[in-house]
Amino acid sequence: MEENRIFDPNIVFMKKYSFAGSILSADLLNLERDVTAAIEAGIDIIHFDVMDFHFVPNLTFGPAFLKALRKKFPDTIFDVHLMVDDLTEAMVYEFIQAGASWISFHPEAVLHVDRMLSFIKSHNVKAGVVLNPATAPQFLRYLWDKLDFILVMTVNPGFGGQKMIDACLQKVSDIKAMAIEAKNNVIIEVDGGVDPSNVARCIQAGANCFVVGNAFFGQKDKALALANLNKAIEDLVFDLDGTLANTVGQLTKAVNATLISLKREPLDCKVVALYVGNGLNYLLARALSRDFNVNLDNFDKDLLNQARVYFKEHYAKALAYDFELYDDVESSLKFFKEKGLKLFVLSNKPHQFVIPLLEYMGISQYIDEALGSEVLEYKKPDPRTLQYLLDKHHIHNDEAMMVGDSINDLLCAINAKVKSVIFTYGYHGNDDVRSFKADYIFDKFIQLKQLFED
Repeated sequence: MEENRIFDPNIVFMKKYSFAGSILSADLLNLERDVTAAIEAGIDIIHFDVMDFHFVPNLTFGPAFLKALRKKFPDTIFDVHLMVDDLTEAMVYEFIQAGASWISFHPEAVLHVDRMLSFIKSHNVKAGVVLNPATAPQFLRYLWDKLDFILVMTVNPGFGGQKMIDACLQKVSDIKAMAIEAKNNVIIEVDGGVDPSNVARCIQAGANCFVVGNAFFGQKDKALALANLNKAIEDLVFDLDGTLANTVGQLTKAVNATLISLKREPLDCKVVALYVGNGLNYLLARALSRDFNVNLDNFDKDLLNQARVYFKEHYAKALAYDFELYDDVESSLKFFKEKGLKLFVLSNKPHQFVIPLLEYMGISQYIDEALGSEVLEYKKPDPRTLQYLLDKHHIHNDEAMMVGDSINDLLCAINAKVKSVIFTYGYHGNDDVRSFKADYIFDKFIQLKQLFED
């Protein structure tokens, strides 16, 4: 067969997440306009549903329709989903000739699944199988060498605009576990009711490609629609002190008890708040010297080590008291978890205090992992602290957002190349927060929640 397609069907396989716009939800009288708008908005794939009015109770497009689209859009990836009964190689070949990039079919509609997959792949087209909501995935273990992608239906096929069947996400998780066991990086695509409210849960289940119909083609501003879908896949990394809670009361108690133990005068709470940042050594050195700009390299190391011992002893006693969650923190964390986001805490506070403090605050159940100082040899603003968390949980930098209240949090985010949110409250010394070059600057925690509700 003469190959004259100049697009690359492999490119999506190199992306972490991809979106496929289903033309079933496009305006068929203005399809060229809608597909053009989709491509300009940044959609990765055009999803092409073929229904025969037999396998499913609907009738849609044939190979001539695909050929016309391919002629108009030669560089586009067309993902052809065949909902066709008694499927033969001759039928499939028609869609290959018409310009399909990917082809998937239902195993119930084919006598020899393995042979059909081999036939598709022999024509330089990506091959996949489709699992209906009631189709068990066990047969996949015999096909790993033939599968480029797996399409999991999260609605019963036949019509657009349906609500996602949440129970199907467990099947996605099962397939992901099977793929990991088989050491196969197969794409797991989900189709049915995908929108910004559930993309994160699909990702958490193990999917990495999403067919979007009404949530994309049904929106006037397709670039905004795609941005809202992408926004839903972010994971959040929070600073602790000054971001989630006001802890200056307990810090002041521990600092002043330390100063008294060293026969020094105690400090006012507002002064301690100015000294917070860069970790325990800086806090204690500033408190002992009464100098925010103290040079830690020239500071008395024996005095600092003695102060650390006293501080940890006193802080352990103060940990359960004198803290206050900022408004809307707990309800927002719950909201984020319900959306399926992973939540982390990255603090310069000694690690031994971080998890107990989260437990005292009553929010530890929302946090996937909390990391304090002394676990690693570096701390914020060094981006390696954040990178450690992202790498450990297999999160791409462009999918994460650092949420904090200080210049250290912002620098950590910038140097790690992740999005940033900085709050105007909290502990930021004499810095002018509104001059920070953050992606978002908020006055209230609820504004972060609202960012994910839009």
